[in-house]
Amino acid sequence: MGDPTKDPTTFRKLFPLLQIGTTILLFGMYFMNWRIVTPITVRTPAGERTLLIHDFLDSSSRQVEWVQAMNFPAGWIVIPVELAATEGEGLDVGYPFYGHMRFIEFGLVGTFVWFFAGRYVDSAIAMFRQREARLPMAGDWVFSICVALSGILEIALESANGVYLGWGILWVLLGCSAVLLHIFQSKSVDNAQRELNSAS
Repeated sequence: MGDPTKDPTTFRKLFPLLQIGTTILLFGMYFMNWRIVTPITVRTPAGERTLLIHDFLDSSSRQVEWVQAMNFPAGWIVIPVELAATEGEGLDVGYPFYGHMRFIEFGLVGTFVWFFAGRYVDSAIAMFRQREARLPMAGDWVFSICVALSGILEIALESANGVYLGWGILWVLLGCSAVLLHIFQSKSVDNAQRELNSAS
């Protein structure tokens, strides 16, 4: 990816690639974890027969928890879409394809979340290395606040689970530091504009 001090787009490329690679790895582990649920007895012309139903994408598996935790800010998009698609009912854990959907939704939307996280890191490095600040856009503020709130919510709702707790702390730190960076950038740009106006 190159030196981040020379390539201003290093982390916005690296983070999504790592996220995609991790998601694929988790899916591979997820797919191999076949689970046998309650046997079902069916009637056939040859008589009664017992079938073992395999659920290889169980929503309670550790892999789903990891995908949701590491992409938790994606919930700002995933949950409303689920509610809209199910007419306000949401996807119940008992829904046959609950695990499938959560894995795909959080994995896909999470790629964009990690792109913006990398964009923030690139911006911070560029500012402190080159001593130049750019005025943050509205999207930067929205992303930072949503990430910070996601981390707080993740910690509050899943504090008993180590996976969610760890990722929640990371998202809080990332979101809050991004908000502080944007405040610093805004003040720096404002001060530079004032100096320019004074000089003229």
